[in-house]
Amino acid sequence: MQAKDVMEPMVQSVPPEMSLHGLEEFLSQEGISGAPVKSASGSVIGMVSKTDLVNTLRFRESEKLS
Repeated sequence: MQAKDVMEPMVQSVPPEMSLHGLEEFLSQEGISGAPVKSASGSVIGMVSKTDLVNTLRFRESEKLS
């Protein structure tokens, strides 16, 4: 079996300006764990995942407590 056998051909992407709250809602609604981040010109400039989101929110929360 190869990656092409389990990949999702209709990839959902997000813009770099999407808020963290918007990203959380998007990933949940789409039932996906991550998405490529595309620039206005359509170039992939990165990848974001639920793990990235959780880690960022935890870090922000811990900074508030410090």
